[in-house]
Amino acid sequence: ADVEALFAIFGVKEDVTALSTEVAGNEFAAIPEALRRTSEYLTHPVFNTYHSETQMMRYLKQLENKDF
Repeated sequence: ADVEALFAIFGVKEDVTALSTEVAGNEFAAIPEALRRTSEYLTHPVFNTYHSETQMMRYLKQLENKDF
């Protein structure tokens, strides 16, 4: 019901149930083909080295403090 209310507010004419079924079958269905990412992302080793937000923030602070 909340999603239907939001759809009404934004003037979306699609049926919530039909859209839900479509998205359940393909999670990318709601994203237009032209807007879908085709390149790799977050592949730099740093993204696999730091596993928590705190670790990442400490790493970023360490970079900030370096004298370039």
